[in-house]
Formats: sequence, C-alpha cells, structure tokens
Amino acid sequence: MNTDDETRRRLLELLDDARTFDELERSFRSRIGTAPSPLLDGALRFVEAGDPSGLDPELEERFAQVLSRFVESRRALELAGKLEAGDTAERG
Repeated sequence: MNTDDETRRRLLELLDDARTFDELERSFRSRIGTAPSPLLDGALRFVEAGDPSGLDPELEERFAQVLSRFVESRRALELAGKLEAGDTAERG
C-alpha cells in the first residue's frame, strides 16, 4: 500500500518526466489502476475535466510549471491558464 508521501513523489516524477501532455495523461491513467489514491484521482480529474479541487498548492504549482512547457497542446495551456487565474484570484 502506498503512503501519501510515496504517491506524491511518484506523481511529481510523472509530471517532471512527461515530454508531452498526451504522455502525461496516459501515465496518470496507467497509474490509476495499479495504485488508486485521492492524490492521483485529483490529478487525473484535473487533467480530464479541468477541476483543480483535488490539488493542493504544491501540486497546483508543479502542474502550472509543467503544463506551460507543453506549448504544442492547447489543452495543456488552457489548464495552466486555469491554475494561474485561480492563483491570481486568490492573491487579488
């Protein structure tokens, strides 16, 4: 059984290792069946539906960094913008 810390570490590794948005989405999906966790479920829900409610501030920040480098994917940039807009709204 995975601890939250292990799951978080693996999730951050998946984010850092992905070279494309599609690869990132596939890696999340493949992990869901093997090691279900609320953190991973939240990450996949964000990628699929744009719902960041399952992400904590650390994951939101890493997602924004990673997604913004996938300039070939309109969806990735959309999601990065959603996180940035939410961050700006919280500060404003």
